[in-house]
Amino acid sequence: MRKLSLSFILYLIIGFLCLVPTTAAKDVGGFRSPIEQDPSPATKSPEDHEPSASSYNDDSDPRTNRIKATKLNVEKLSLVKGAEFDLKVYNVDKGNSVSFQTSNTSVISILEVQSREAVLGAKSVGSATVTVVIRQDGKPTTLQCRVTVGPPAISVKFRLRKVQLTVGASKKVAAVTKPGNSKESPKYTSNNESVATVSSNGKVTVLAPGKAKITAKISNGKTAFYRVVGVAKRNSNNLDAYLR
Repeated sequence: MRKLSLSFILYLIIGFLCLVPTTAAKDVGGFRSPIEQDPSPATKSPEDHEPSASSYNDDSDPRTNRIKATKLNVEKLSLVKGAEFDLKVYNVDKGNSVSFQTSNTSVISILEVQSREAVLGAKSVGSATVTVVIRQDGKPTTLQCRVTVGPPAISVKFRLRKVQLTVGASKKVAAVTKPGNSKESPKYTSNNESVATVSSNGKVTVLAPGKAKITAKISNGKTAFYRVVGVAKRNSNNLDAYLR
């Protein structure tokens, strides 16, 4: 009986030991075995991740969802009597109406309207405000442009007779027109652009050593000029050598 009991107990122990590894591998202290654990997000392949809506929705990017403001090409304008100008409205959706009105028809007139732009005519000296009304989705948006009309210039001159600049340097030398309320801008030219160039507002830039003449001309044909001397940097004080 004792042998039978010992044999039976030994059989139970062996059977229990055979079962322990399988159970422990599956669940030990509440942790699942590495074989049966779900792959973590870090170890999933790209195909396992579903893209979110923002991944391919352009509206989620502020740069592609930015609304451009409705605006005019200019908000302040100076014109010479008799001149014309195209006033344009930008960023208006198709189908929206645009209207132009002037506060002083004796100074500024609306000569022509085409869709989103109007041709302004400067009739007399003075000032006026052009109001633009854009109706978008039934809601009006108002923009304004302040226009000043002056007489044409009757004379032009420079306060300088000559300017010395080193190569690469620039200087704005604006012509003076009369009368003082004239809104006419002279046209500037250089007779030697290989030495010096001049911009539409009178800024001269020296490109090489030498001499050039800068001329300003107004609509009545009158002109004024000054001379530019371009010198190399090492000879910037030797003005007399170029004026001889």
